[in-house]
Amino acid sequence: MNIVRLFCSLVFIAFAPSFFAPAAFAAENPPPQFGTVSGRCLTLFIGQQDFSKLCESQLGRSLHADGRTGVYFFLGSTHIITFSGRSQENRTRDQTKLDSIALDEIVLNEGQDGKAPPQHIAAKGSCDTAQETDRLYLVSCRGTLEKGTTFSASFQIDTSL
Repeated sequence: MNIVRLFCSLVFIAFAPSFFAPAAFAAENPPPQFGTVSGRCLTLFIGQQDFSKLCESQLGRSLHADGRTGVYFFLGSTHIITFSGRSQENRTRDQTKLDSIALDEIVLNEGQDGKAPPQHIAAKGSCDTAQETDRLYLVSCRGTLEKGTTFSASFQIDTSL
C-alpha cells in the first residue's frame, strides 16, 4: 500500500494548488513533484529495438501542476525514456487498476550530462498501474508513435525493496 500512498500523495500535491489557491498563486509555475520506486524492468521496446536489458531497477514518476504526468524508465546512468500525458479521470476502474495515463508523447533524454536537448515525439497510448499482490504493482505502457512505430514497456514495482 506504500506505493499507492506515494502516488496518491503526489497526485494530491500536484492538483491541490489548482483547487485551493488564489489566481495569483495558480499563475506561478511550480516545479513538478517527482518520486522513484524500486522493482524490476520487465520489458522496454520502441519498434523492434529492445531496451529491456539496459533498463534500471528504478521507475520515476512526475506530476506537474498543469495536470501532466510522466513515467520515467532509466537506461543506464545517462539515458531516460519518459512516457508523458495526463491521468484519465473518467475511466472504468476495476479493483486492481489504480491509475491510467492517456499518453500524448514520449521524451528521449540523455540526462543531465547529455549534449543533445530532449527529443519529444508525439504518441498515442496509455500507461496503466495495476495491483498484482499486496506488495507488487505492474506499470505497463503501450501505444504508437506519430509515424506508426509501436512501443511497449512494463515495470514491476516491489514495495518490499
